[in-house]
Amino acid sequence: MVGNIKIERAAHGRLVLSTNMNEHPLWFNIPELDGPPDTFADSFMAMGLAGSMLKGEPLIVPAKYKISSLLWENCQIIQRILHSWNPVFKIIPIEAVTKKASIHHGGVASFFSGGVDSISAVICNEARIDSTIFVGGFDFSIDENDLPTITARNHRILDCLGKPQILVHTNQQEWGTTTGVARNFWHSGYLAAAGYLTKEKILLVPSTHTYADLAPAGSHLILDHLWSNGAKALEHVNAELNRAQKLQKIVEFPDVLAELHVCWRDADRNCGLCEKCVRTMITLDILGVRGPFPRVSTLREIADLKIRSWEGLTYMIENVVLAHETGRGDIVRAMKKAIRRYDRAKALEDLDRGVFGGYFRDLRRRYRPYTDRVGFTNGRPDLDF
Repeated sequence: MVGNIKIERAAHGRLVLSTNMNEHPLWFNIPELDGPPDTFADSFMAMGLAGSMLKGEPLIVPAKYKISSLLWENCQIIQRILHSWNPVFKIIPIEAVTKKASIHHGGVASFFSGGVDSISAVICNEARIDSTIFVGGFDFSIDENDLPTITARNHRILDCLGKPQILVHTNQQEWGTTTGVARNFWHSGYLAAAGYLTKEKILLVPSTHTYADLAPAGSHLILDHLWSNGAKALEHVNAELNRAQKLQKIVEFPDVLAELHVCWRDADRNCGLCEKCVRTMITLDILGVRGPFPRVSTLREIADLKIRSWEGLTYMIENVVLAHETGRGDIVRAMKKAIRRYDRAKALEDLDRGVFGGYFRDLRRRYRPYTDRVGFTNGRPDLDF
């Protein structure tokens, strides 16, 4: 249930919208502009939907808050999509008073994190984009002390590309861990929730995957546009480009490349050790540039890289193709060793399911947090039961 929503003035002409959901506080610190939209409760409904579906409980928005009639209708479709991807998410009633959302502003904004997907989206859609939206706290928990450093890095990138930045500071990532829903199963809902509270009318969601990789995912070609609420229209963009091709776009802008941030471990810099850093370093090595990383990966490290998901496999295959096209046979051979090890591991998983009924999978799961499992269906929702 969405609790009482407080709207308070903060420093520097900003507003804070907050409530308690799932017995934990959820808040958004936004530019004040002309005040929040008349359907500001849309943001909290979007955040609460998946968690309510997982629990099988109605999502209730108090009658004093109006939500968009279009978003309410779209959420019925969103629920059917999530349920078809993974039946552990139950279709639930949404109890709310609806109204047509009012349009107060125009313009086009692209969500921007300073990573590969968001930078390439700005480059490829430069003629359309009026501004960008950085959601601080979307994928990392960011406190007030770290925020200036991260926003300054984004400003340096955007100054090169000639685009301004709109800041939404939130505790989405921290709050989301309380719902039991993996963020990767739900993150376009997070973006929509933040985007509803900004001035731009059209919001571009940079693709994570290509048209060739349309497996269940939190940002998806068939899902993202359904977050439109009448005042805001969301578009999924750049799905024609894979990650290696996006990096090829970025290396054409050396000053932008120097500020690239991809790391999952550190919100401020690239560690050069995590899987996401290493696979980005591989692509840049193939392209003949180093980028903002403290080290260069070796062929031995590439060969030993552990691929943990179909997503990681997809990125490796893209790099194999790029390395082959550029004559880097040494990198091709190293990556193929990592891919073969992944294939062997998957074969053992299939053997475990087919012969032992998943005994070893269940044994392993006893030591894994539940929130790390829910939502990663990879086309096999039976694995969540």
